[in-house]
Amino acid sequence: MIKYKQPASIQGAILFLRARRFNPYPPSKHETLGFMLYKFKLSDTSSAVIKKELEPKECFWREKESLLDVDDGIAAEIIRGFTESPFKPGLVRGSGAHRAQGADTPEGRNFAELDRMYAALLKIKPKIPITHQH
Repeated sequence: MIKYKQPASIQGAILFLRARRFNPYPPSKHETLGFMLYKFKLSDTSSAVIKKELEPKECFWREKESLLDVDDGIAAEIIRGFTESPFKPGLVRGSGAHRAQGADTPEGRNFAELDRMYAALLKIKPKIPITHQH
């Protein structure tokens, strides 16, 4: 299942990340999780999909309700997350004529969270049922 609306996050042993822009951040140690985080930001038509589940299949970051199954993912304008090991994405096929950057994360504890939904989804208004009385 791919989620497009907030709140949505995924946790997996290997994630496939794709975006037009990949921005890595300097590593930092997370006090609660107890390991180094290699943070990233995916922007401009981003997606993240679980390719390999965690073993055991449970959230390592317990404060976050996350999808955990293979092929579960998120898609948005901006996705933020982290890996346990550094990596550099390569070029992959994007949408239409646009090139994208993407790669599998190194195996370990990986996390991605939907930060900003697609703008078009924000403009959709819920349909109000019309009732007529005669």
